[in-house]
Amino acid sequence: ASMRVLVVGASGFIGGVLQEIFRTDHQVSGTFRSRPRQGLLHLDLTDPAETRAVLEQVRPELILYPAAVPNVEYCEAQPEETWAINVGGTVNLVVGARAAGAGLVFFSTDYLFDGRDGPYSEDTAPHPLNAYGRQKLACEEVIRSGLGGDHLIIRTTVVYGWEEARKNFVAKLLHSLRAGQPFRVPVDQLGNPTYVHNLALAKLVQRD
Repeated sequence: ASMRVLVVGASGFIGGVLQEIFRTDHQVSGTFRSRPRQGLLHLDLTDPAETRAVLEQVRPELILYPAAVPNVEYCEAQPEETWAINVGGTVNLVVGARAAGAGLVFFSTDYLFDGRDGPYSEDTAPHPLNAYGRQKLACEEVIRSGLGGDHLIIRTTVVYGWEEARKNFVAKLLHSLRAGQPFRVPVDQLGNPTYVHNLALAKLVQRD
């Protein structure tokens, strides 16, 4: 059945694809914070009043939440600023989702783990080593405590595909190789790349 779906962060890489995919079956609204796009609603999750107003306007049954400040190095350098956005914003969204009776799908990260004993299962105890991982873990805890069973947490990693900003790993790699430029990559990380359209098409969020 068609649902009212709100994509928080539809101006971003994953959010844009989620909006595109879910639009085929559902009534989809999307938001942006700093990158305006036609048809998207402005939403700064750190503003409780604006968060409440957007949710009252859209009345979502389901919220897809890929929005974040995901730059690991930036989070490490600016932990207070990014905590306010990533975790404080999640608190406001959870309050709004609970009031709206909406389910929430949260896109988390493999940075919750220390890398010593992968691959990991859903039951592995997190042990983040950096600010970004600690923030996403805090977000998960806020969601679990605030929404009970009406949520889904997806810990995804190395999401790739075409994007205008060319911020994901594969897009950066192709751009550098086509330009004949060297490309520096870490030699101490392993990951399971996820094609962004496959992530969106999983549609693990059908609600009874």
